[in-house]
Amino acid sequence: MTRGAAIVAVVAAVLGHAPDVRAQRGAQPQGRTTGTEDPQALAAGWTALSGGDAARASAIADGVLATHPRSAAAAALLVEAEIARGGSAG
Repeated sequence: MTRGAAIVAVVAAVLGHAPDVRAQRGAQPQGRTTGTEDPQALAAGWTALSGGDAARASAIADGVLATHPRSAAAAALLVEAEIARGGSAG
């Protein structure tokens, strides 16, 4: 498995199973967050990535995930930035 595929698999597993864990604890699972995850920061992250600054894009994605841990948009940015930083190991 390539590094990129492994990152995608981990992100998918985390996002896919989070509602199940909360349901087992008795809490109501919340819907997937979309559109409220700091769109300016995400845009800046994608701009940094397209400009070749994968480290900055990764840091921005980490910041958004710190405040919005279920953000699919931030997770996608993080995966792409990490792939760009490390390349494919396969």
